[in-house]
Formats: sequence, structure tokens, C-alpha cells
Amino acid sequence: MPSLAIVGRIGMVWVPSLLLAFIFLMAGVPKLAGADAHVRHFEVWRYPDWFRLVVGAIETTSAVLLLVPQLAFAGALGIAVIMAGATYTHLIRVPEEAGRAPFTLSLLGLALLVAYCRRPRRLRAPA
Repeated sequence: MPSLAIVGRIGMVWVPSLLLAFIFLMAGVPKLAGADAHVRHFEVWRYPDWFRLVVGAIETTSAVLLLVPQLAFAGALGIAVIMAGATYTHLIRVPEEAGRAPFTLSLLGLALLVAYCRRPRRLRAPA
């Protein structure tokens, strides 16, 4: 029977990974499909329409990568980059939406936690 410490470590990686994968599949696919709400948001934020497709592709790809342990580091970094950009958008580009920044910062922190836990061995300090 696995120890509680091992179960806790596995949960600390998989629970946030699954949560992020779900959130970003649900966010990325509609962007790629051209959902009206996303098209309007990118217009309000004064980003070109092609940028919505890039963001949607990164979100969707990153969500799938999170589900493969060997690729989860790359997926988490992709989400972290998107959330850094989203935070910039809400705080700097469209300050009226600054109330959304705590959520984007929370997702950024979660993505960085997953990236840290899933970092490749070559990026780890020698034991």
C-alpha cells in the first residue's frame, strides 16, 4: 500500500494538472471555434482576431500536454505564459477589468506549481 506521503505528492501534481487541463480545454476550444463572446473580448481588448486563434491553440495544446507526465512541464509553461499575458491585459491594457486579475494570477501560480513539480531532471538541482 502506498504511503500517505506518496499519495499526497501524486495528488499535489495531478489535481492541479487535471483542473488546469479542464479549464483550458473549456477556454481554448471555443476560441478556436470563433465563439461570439471570445471574438468580442479580443475586440474590446484591441487584439487582432488572429491572436485569439493563437491563444486558443496554445491553451488547447497546453491542456492536452498537461495530461502526459513527460510533456506536462511544457504544457504548464504554456499556460503560465498565457496567464501572464491575461494578467497584463486585465491590469494594464484594459484596467476596467482589473477585477479579473486575481483569478488569472491564481491560474498562473497553479501552472507554475505544476511546472516546478514536472520539471525535467536536467533542470533539477543535484541531490
